[in-house]
Parts: sequence; C-alpha cells; structure tokens
Amino acid sequence: MTKCMSIFVAAFTMSAAMPDDVKEKSVQAETEKLQGKWKLTGVECKGRLCPPKLENVYLIKGNTLQSLTSDGKVYAESVFRLDPTQTPKTFDKSAGADAKDGEFYFKGIYNLEDDVLKIHFPLPRTNCTSEVRRRPTKFQIIDAGIILTYQRVKQKQ
Repeated sequence: MTKCMSIFVAAFTMSAAMPDDVKEKSVQAETEKLQGKWKLTGVECKGRLCPPKLENVYLIKGNTLQSLTSDGKVYAESVFRLDPTQTPKTFDKSAGADAKDGEFYFKGIYNLEDDVLKIHFPLPRTNCTSEVRRRPTKFQIIDAGIILTYQRVKQKQ
C-alpha cells in the first residue's frame, strides 16, 4: 500500500507541475513568433475603422516593445507579457519600460495569424484616472476600447 501511495504521490506531483512548464514553453514560443518590426495598419475605435494618422512602427525584442520614429530611433519603450494558453490569448502592456509584476496597465487580448497581429485594449474610464475597464473577451468594441492591427515588416534580403 505504501509503495502504491508513493507512486501516486509522485505521479500527481509531476502532473501538477506540468501545466506551468507547458505554459512557460507556450509563452516562449509565442514571444519568439512576435520578434521583429510591426507596422500599424489599422485602428478600430468606437466601432469605426480608421486609417492610422501617424506611421507607427513597433520593434519587439524579447518582451520589450519599442516605438520607433520614421528614421528608426526609439522614442518610447514598454514591456509586455503574453498568455497564449488563455482563450482568448492575453497581452498585457506596461506604461513604461521598467514595469514590475502588477504594473501592467493595459490588459488586452491578441490574435496572431501569419504576419498580422491584432491587439484589443480597453481604454481608461477618463483621462485623469488609472482605472481601466475589464480585459476584453472578444474582438468587438461594445463600450470603450481600441483594436490595433499590425503587419509584420519583412526584412530586406
């Protein structure tokens, strides 16, 4: 009986540890897919599609998101974290480059298909508060939010 119990406990412990390992590998694989330059190609706000007013290019390196000027210089930086094991997949972004756990201000969802990345963030309730709306559950703007569409910038060969 003791031998059976030991085997059960060992098997249970290994299976309980498995999801974190699987999640971490999934996060690493998905983060790797996002590496490179992304150009903003579409904005949806208040139910309307709008062409971007400014050229917006992001460079993703590791879990860092850099906003680039038209001549390639970094003018803003933030960090992000993903959870591709959630449905829908989650994308949390900090307001600055030195976010600690819990300081991810923008809590959104994302979808990556081939070279198209869509991110849906809720917008703050007002311009004067850090209170944000709940994480979206689908790519549909019902209340307040923004859907950003990015196209991967292909490297010149």
